[in-house]
Amino acid sequence: MFRARATRLHRILVPFVSGAILWSLIATAAFAADKTFSATISPASLTAGASYGEGARAANRISLTIVNESNQARLGSANVTAPEGLTVTASSSSVGTNPNPVVGGSVIQLRNLDLGPGASVTVSISARVECASNHASYVWAFAVKQANDFNGTGNDLAKVGAPTANTVTGNCGIVFSKQPKASEKDPTAITNAIYNPGGDPVTVTVMDGAGLDTVVWWSGTVSLSIGDDPSSGVAVIGGTSSGSVSGGSVTLAPTINKAASGYSLLATASPAAGASSGTSTTAVESDNFNIVDDANACASSTTKCQSHSQGPKTDVVVEAGTGGAAGDVVILSLNDPSVSAPNCGGGYVVSSELVVLNVTTSDGVTPSSRPKTATLMMSAQFVTQSASKYQVCYQGATGPAQFLAACANKNPVLPCIVSKTLDKFKNLVIVVAAPGGDPKLIF
Repeated sequence: MFRARATRLHRILVPFVSGAILWSLIATAAFAADKTFSATISPASLTAGASYGEGARAANRISLTIVNESNQARLGSANVTAPEGLTVTASSSSVGTNPNPVVGGSVIQLRNLDLGPGASVTVSISARVECASNHASYVWAFAVKQANDFNGTGNDLAKVGAPTANTVTGNCGIVFSKQPKASEKDPTAITNAIYNPGGDPVTVTVMDGAGLDTVVWWSGTVSLSIGDDPSSGVAVIGGTSSGSVSGGSVTLAPTINKAASGYSLLATASPAAGASSGTSTTAVESDNFNIVDDANACASSTTKCQSHSQGPKTDVVVEAGTGGAAGDVVILSLNDPSVSAPNCGGGYVVSSELVVLNVTTSDGVTPSSRPKTATLMMSAQFVTQSASKYQVCYQGATGPAQFLAACANKNPVLPCIVSKTLDKFKNLVIVVAAPGGDPKLIF
């Protein structure tokens, strides 16, 4: 009888014990699977070439949030690896310690987080983005442990949820941050100040994909070429027309050897390998500007000022009288191909260079009130008749072109011819007087 009861008890206990063992295994498996975390990144879309946490984006850092999704396990430490194409420059965490936060520009080390179930840490990240979307994906990688000191094996937490990833939009590009302005011809350097070789250099700057900030870490070169070319291909660019970018910009001192109106420059970037690659290689065009033979500023309103140039046939001196303002500019061009010769009719033959005279205020555009004279000398070897037979065809700012008459002895009506003579070397010398306020005179 006792044996029978024992047997029945055994039959009862065996299923109970087996069920307890099974439940223990299930609970152990559930506990192991519970060691999880999630991670999100903001902003999800990054601008190519942008430096988050620096420059114009000093207040806009990348934010990474890690949440302990476990029911029981604690989250103590983590190594976070940035995607290739992003360079981390600094980071700080909302909890824990971060004694050596960034390793090699890619790994952020988080320690002593001690996050219980449901707790989170937010990491504020400064990072530089490559100049274009050169990689197929930008997924952040994580190694997360229960231990606060990132030691031990078998105590890792697994990531759950969607991949923590960014996208990169746009391309770095270049701009003329200091535009070329009107200048004298080679060897005078073109600068950011009109007719002033001592002005700020022409400057090209590398900008991020949104055009918001300078890409100070960019590595490569920028080269200049002639864009709009009123010389019809005759002009040659010289001087310092290429250079290596430093701090996101390069300063250049180009020259152009032919006087003409309406040039522009083209700047082209040649990016180095790595993060700089992807910069737009499309040439960027500058504003238009003029090249002249000579340009001189007047020192004061009480002094005269001159410009002087010599062509194959003609030597020209232009003098602006007193009056006006200090800084007025006397501008002289010979044979500017973008300026048409005046047509006075009568079947005359153009026997000298085309002279374009412009006396302006210091902005290089507004007409100056200074009167002026132009002395045009044609070399003796080109003179074929007496001085009196030569005429001056003049085109003012308004009205038709005309042959100039001689100036009256009293109360001359400008413009007019002061004198026509042959000097002792048989050079033809013609002196013309012109009024102030006429912005451009063509002879």
